[in-house]
Amino acid sequence: MKLLAHSIGVALATLACVASASDASFPSKPIRLVIPFPAGGGSDTIARIVTAKASQTLKQSIVIDNRPGAGGTIATASVAHAPADGYTLLVADTPLVANLSIYGRPGYALKDFAPITVFATSPTIVVVSASVPANNIQELVALAKRQPGKLNMASGGAGGMAHLMAARFAMETGINWTHVPYRGMAPALIDVAAGQADVMFASAPSVVPQLKGGRLKPLAVNAATRSRLAPNIPSIAELGFPQLAYDNWYGVVAPAGTDPAIIKKLYEHFRDALKDPEVVAKLNDQMATAAPSESPKQFGQVMHRDYDLWANTVKTANITAQ
Repeated sequence: MKLLAHSIGVALATLACVASASDASFPSKPIRLVIPFPAGGGSDTIARIVTAKASQTLKQSIVIDNRPGAGGTIATASVAHAPADGYTLLVADTPLVANLSIYGRPGYALKDFAPITVFATSPTIVVVSASVPANNIQELVALAKRQPGKLNMASGGAGGMAHLMAARFAMETGINWTHVPYRGMAPALIDVAAGQADVMFASAPSVVPQLKGGRLKPLAVNAATRSRLAPNIPSIAELGFPQLAYDNWYGVVAPAGTDPAIIKKLYEHFRDALKDPEVVAKLNDQMATAAPSESPKQFGQVMHRDYDLWANTVKTANITAQ
């Protein structure tokens, strides 16, 4: 028995040393950060700002890998089943949880991921093409009711933030428009700015360049109060729809089973990057606010909360992947 106890003790000590060494040496090679959407969208913009700083303190490159398709489910599923070694991460936002309801079998479940942290939050901005004869939300609703189904509502894809927010808005106002899904936010915004589509609920980081060019008219910020970063745009709450206020979140997750010590190390480096004044300023330029989670566990709670919220929207609005 003494020999067995000694052997077990040696084995446990060896495992502890291996784990400690693994944590100390991580990362020993570049980290791949998968973004399930095209370059130029909100997820992409925010991830590049944050990882540029985090890679400096981690002393390893964080390689951005944009892999759009099927509403983000293909890339998301690939990360869910990637080696749980900390070298493959995923940018996670609302579509990750919403797609669980939109797609019958998206190839992953929430339990397949180890949350790390939220990077930032940002509002959705209701914008219309300059050619649309509506200069405020009331006029947009009136126009949509006069011409049911005629307005083209663009989105970055079925189940994306733009689609979900527009669906909730239509439910609350009793309007009907035609959903036109694109392969990402950037191409959708290009068409709205060009007048090929009429309206869009765009993430703030993706729409900022177009707003500066004057080719889009911002009608409202989907938030409880006006954004200090865009004080001239009214909030959706002050316009009579407080129930529609919602801040998008952008975060990062790893495959489930990743060593907790590695998760902790990644969390600390991303958290510190989000406190850097230069990073905060760059996020603010995109109308985004640095919002590191209190802990990986707290980010997981946000993901589960929003799964319930959007599952109800998907069911009520009958949103499908087609």
